[in-house]
Amino acid sequence: MNRTAEDANRRQFERRVATCVHFNGIMNNCCKADINYQQHTGGEAIGFTSKLPCLPHERSEAVVPCDLFQARGREAIEAEDKESKERLARTMVARAAIVEATNGEVGVEGDIECPYCCGKLRYSVASLNGHIWGQCSTEGCVRWME
Repeated sequence: MNRTAEDANRRQFERRVATCVHFNGIMNNCCKADINYQQHTGGEAIGFTSKLPCLPHERSEAVVPCDLFQARGREAIEAEDKESKERLARTMVARAAIVEATNGEVGVEGDIECPYCCGKLRYSVASLNGHIWGQCSTEGCVRWME
């Protein structure tokens, strides 16, 4: 990985660490603590995100404080990243098992034994582009759509 990519990854990691545990995205009206984002910052529809205390900002003078703010922290982000990498690795193994079972054919669907839990791994391979949808019958195992 080059220096620029390493710096970008480090900045993204630090940003995630400093984000509030209640923040669930501005596509929602309220955070997980049921605080309305727009009302909390004064009610304006435009520019309210620059006042949110949920996210780290370059200039903090406009940020409206929140008593419920709680940073996610390094340990939580490291655990999320570890889980994400493990989930991706499981998905790639399950995907490879589907490609092998279908001999690379497209426009097919079916099920095979899940390579992780021996549950039923349902799949569909799109005829248009070969993208694979897969889901194991075991809750919490693998599930994805390309």
